[in-house]
Amino acid sequence: MDLSLIKTKLNRSKFFSSIRIPVSPEEKKELLHFLLLFLLFSAAAVTSVGNFWWLNTSKDEVNIRQMPQMPAGSEINARLSAFARKYDVFMKYRNDSRQLVELAEAVGRYPVALLPKPVAQEFAVPEFAPQVRIKALVVMGNGGVATLDIENEAPGLIVREGTTFGGGKGKITAIDPKGVSWTWANKKYRTDL
Repeated sequence: MDLSLIKTKLNRSKFFSSIRIPVSPEEKKELLHFLLLFLLFSAAAVTSVGNFWWLNTSKDEVNIRQMPQMPAGSEINARLSAFARKYDVFMKYRNDSRQLVELAEAVGRYPVALLPKPVAQEFAVPEFAPQVRIKALVVMGNGGVATLDIENEAPGLIVREGTTFGGGKGKITAIDPKGVSWTWANKKYRTDL
């Protein structure tokens, strides 16, 4: 075949007649963009086909989550029988406890009395002096009277020298124009106006 014959046949076909060699710089730029996009999409298609083939033909083991194993039937039966025995013992003690108490009372021995008594440590609670507030104060001659609000006592308590309060723990020792002196658990205190 002659090369000129092929050239003439190609010139006559519509497909090749529409293709022109770009002449201007804009046409060359468009052709370059087209070729770059064509190569990009071709590479993406080849990569997708390759991944599809690899996923369908790979024989790697996949991490499969192991399901917890249920205990065997004999183990379950052993657990149930142990629980049933404990329950039976509990019910026996519960039902027979009244009879044991009645028998112990009849004999005169109490099962609880056999237990050692709890050892209690004695400790002293510190005594805090009560709050004392003077509401009124009257001093005449060598004696005086005061109206006091004492914590844990009735409000407006009228007192003189020698008056006790707080169950005998507190005592008024002196009343003068400047305030009241008193003691609590053998300690001296003073409340001024």
